[in-house]
Amino acid sequence: MALGLWLALGGSSAIGADDGSDVVLPDGARLREIDFQRHVMPLITRFGCNAANCHGSFQGRGGFRLSLFGHGGAKDLQALRERVDLDSPEDSLLLIKPSLREKHGGGQRFKIDSWSYQVLLAWIREGTPASRKSNGGALQAIVVTPGTLSFEKPEANATLVVEARFQDAPSETVTALSRFESQNSAIADVTADGHVNALRPGATHIVVTYAGGVATVPVTIPYLTDPATADGTTTTSPTVEDPSRGFIDAVIESQLKRLNLPSAAAADDTQFLRRATLDTLGRPPTAEEIRQFLSDCDPKKRAEAIDRLLADPQHASLWATRLCDLTGCRLETMEGPEERKPLRARMWHEWFRRRLKDGMPFDEIVRGVISGTSRDGTSAEEYLDREAALIRAAKAGNAGEYWRRHSLDLFYRRASVDGVYPREDLAERSAAAFLGIRIQCARCHIHPHDRWTQGDYAGFVNIFADVTFGSSTELNQAVFARLAEQRRQRAEGQSITPLPRIQEVYDDPQLGRRLLDPESGVIARPRPLGGPELDSSADTRTALADWLTSAENRQFARNWVNRIWAHYFGRGLVEPVDGFSASNPPSHPDLVGRLATEFVRSRFDMRHIERLILTSEVYQRSSMPVTALHDGDRYYASAPVRPLMAETLVQSLDQILKSSATWTPDVPAGGTLFDVAANRPSDARLAYLFELFGRGDRESVCDCDRTTQPSLRQTLHLMSDAVWIEQIQKSRLIDELLAETDDKRAVQNVVLQALSRFPSPDEEELFLGHLNGADDRRTGWIDIVWALVNSQEFRTNH
Repeated sequence: MALGLWLALGGSSAIGADDGSDVVLPDGARLREIDFQRHVMPLITRFGCNAANCHGSFQGRGGFRLSLFGHGGAKDLQALRERVDLDSPEDSLLLIKPSLREKHGGGQRFKIDSWSYQVLLAWIREGTPASRKSNGGALQAIVVTPGTLSFEKPEANATLVVEARFQDAPSETVTALSRFESQNSAIADVTADGHVNALRPGATHIVVTYAGGVATVPVTIPYLTDPATADGTTTTSPTVEDPSRGFIDAVIESQLKRLNLPSAAAADDTQFLRRATLDTLGRPPTAEEIRQFLSDCDPKKRAEAIDRLLADPQHASLWATRLCDLTGCRLETMEGPEERKPLRARMWHEWFRRRLKDGMPFDEIVRGVISGTSRDGTSAEEYLDREAALIRAAKAGNAGEYWRRHSLDLFYRRASVDGVYPREDLAERSAAAFLGIRIQCARCHIHPHDRWTQGDYAGFVNIFADVTFGSSTELNQAVFARLAEQRRQRAEGQSITPLPRIQEVYDDPQLGRRLLDPESGVIARPRPLGGPELDSSADTRTALADWLTSAENRQFARNWVNRIWAHYFGRGLVEPVDGFSASNPPSHPDLVGRLATEFVRSRFDMRHIERLILTSEVYQRSSMPVTALHDGDRYYASAPVRPLMAETLVQSLDQILKSSATWTPDVPAGGTLFDVAANRPSDARLAYLFELFGRGDRESVCDCDRTTQPSLRQTLHLMSDAVWIEQIQKSRLIDELLAETDDKRAVQNVVLQALSRFPSPDEEELFLGHLNGADDRRTGWIDIVWALVNSQEFRTNH
């Protein structure tokens, strides 16, 4: 109280303005006034006191709770004030615990004689004021110098300087109050004071945060010498300025030159055709397709092959499956009855497949998902007839013509949990799928790696507030009228078809459940992430679709070109693919921007982007490493070796073994495993194989259920599973090999079918020797086929 009276009577609040008692920061800067927002909370954040594993956790720690990473404003100020002693500042818990004058579960954060201790002590001595009126307003940006780090060799180092720029106030050096983190500490690490140490060749980023501002600094450390290629020679990369090269090759080559990495030679025709066919159709090329491609002397044959593959209906099926993954086509959340859920999944898949097959612009496809309603502008009576016909077709095992509907109302036809419609899940899934942003963290606290607050989360969820699934008043009236008519017809002795139970997806503001903005305590205005407020008097989902697919909204385009890139290279330019955030920059920012521009310019033509990628030198490079290093493919110097998708691996096995398995009833007539629409196939063995090889269950709202990570369990299954072994023993392939009188020709044929190439002389000698030494030729061929399908070369795309 005495201190408060002294200040009220005009006591100076400056720290040692005239006596030299300013707090001196490690970089030499002097703090004359301590500001809560600019200095205290950034310092608390730097030491990790408000991290999720400390006082920033949801329940706090030791009775002391702060907002995660210090965005709680007045709540954090109050929490800190409860840990200080104004009469004896040096005895404040805020000082004695982190300095270990008293036992502290978080260990020592600073020493008594440190500058950070002095910052907090000065603030307490001042009476723990809130931010000063003269602080100049909100943080505009942080600028890091140098903006890029290009080291000449490992063991070099540099120091970063961080400058904060405020609204209506001078800039301030805040290096000591910033937090530094390396995206890859094996390549370059960074100290708490911003000293960057180059450790080994490669490229990464240093992420710098201060008071909610984020900046990233690219770091490049070149390989010291021109690495030798696999055959002992060296390669010279083409010049980036070559006008005949596409922008993909130019951007990738630019980084390779900075890294002093040569690029691999072009893949040969068999390697190219196998890779492209696996990626676009989800199966390897047949022996006949390979022979025909090899015999073609047209220099444009690769481009023509790419066009054929992209136009193949199987390509549309593959992407329809991926869109079912992203939009959550999951039996467990669908409306009943149980026996019709697989048919609804097939309708979902077919809705996507038809549009992809016909080349519909991707923005139109997404618009049909986001703004989906059941009636599609028809009257309740018309919808009643159409839906009744669809349900009757489903009862007969027919998916009908659902795909003709303008919108995918199945995206919203989800079973509620405890009577609460899952609007939060729908919003989170939409953000991840179509913006590449994970916002689920913001349900409970500010996003730990991005700028999204709980208010941002509430505003985005409230876009979906009015959507519901059930029976609207208009639909109920139409049903009652139809039932009355049927009773009349029945009374007249007419034969009638019973009316099934019919529901719809519709907007009803009366049933909406809106979230509050935790800061203001009022209902959050509907607003997309990074977008403007939407007119809540109209259908906000339609407004969201307008904003989302606008040519000006580059995040939509950036997200989808990144997903396309990830499909063809095994990882995104932003990774994870739905992890776009200020603290997770793209590995090649210029390339993401150029691809997004092309996507918009082509009117969101997916095949245009795919064609740019597939025809690039980068995609068509050999997977043979050009160096003794193991991470050259990380920078696209060579093609990455990737495990096959679950569907692709099983189809590849079926194809080489010439299996008669049709996987009915999961695969429709004439379809492939990429036409299996449900997340859980009805065939128990197929369901097990999908689970084993990482297809995923589509439960998570982020894109993290499907995985292609290899495992020992997968290897053991392929090597020892009794069903696979029996299929090899009884396969038509074995009969064909036995029927071939020329064993050398037979060896060439089986290797071509399994690995999409001809055997090397050593392999040919090995296989022929095994045949000659086998007890009988059937056993010998079974052993060879078993060895081929269990090889790493068969199980990967390379």
